[in-house]
Amino acid sequence: MVAWVAVALLAATVRKKPQSAPSPPPKAVGAAGLIALAQHQLEMGNYSTAADYASAGAAKAPSLEDYAHYIRAQAEYSLKNYNEVAKSATHVFNQTPTSPFVGAAAALAVRADLEGDHPKDALDLVKKYYDVIPQPHADLLLARCYAATGDPAQAAEHYKRVYYDYPTAKEATDAANAL
Repeated sequence: MVAWVAVALLAATVRKKPQSAPSPPPKAVGAAGLIALAQHQLEMGNYSTAADYASAGAAKAPSLEDYAHYIRAQAEYSLKNYNEVAKSATHVFNQTPTSPFVGAAAALAVRADLEGDHPKDALDLVKKYYDVIPQPHADLLLARCYAATGDPAQAAEHYKRVYYDYPTAKEATDAANAL
């Protein structure tokens, strides 16, 4: 009962605070704290802040660098800073031991290359990391790369693979529309 009273008093205090003043940015001391803040800012849509926190976290903890740079790559992609996506993805690719984020980072970097009008780079990248990008996303990206580089026959082949092999996946709709 006492706990509920304390919660009610705290809620009343919070409601009385003026909402006009923005809250100060959270403070984090360690790398894990910075990376947690980066993830939170990414989820909140504060992409520039997320990229900053992720960079700071990566600098403080090389063992968490892959996670921090994957968050940074996502933030930079949302900001349409496609060259920065490639830089952050490279950190993920070069992590030792191999990062569990390699497939996701590769898929993000391929999309960034396609949207940044570098279809040849995207095609090379998706071929290199094809086996670690989850399906059917890998085939859909490969199809988009072939289409962007002017190879409609190969594009159609991979769009069909997505459409027929993964009919319930959301990528099947994208493949059907492309076909």
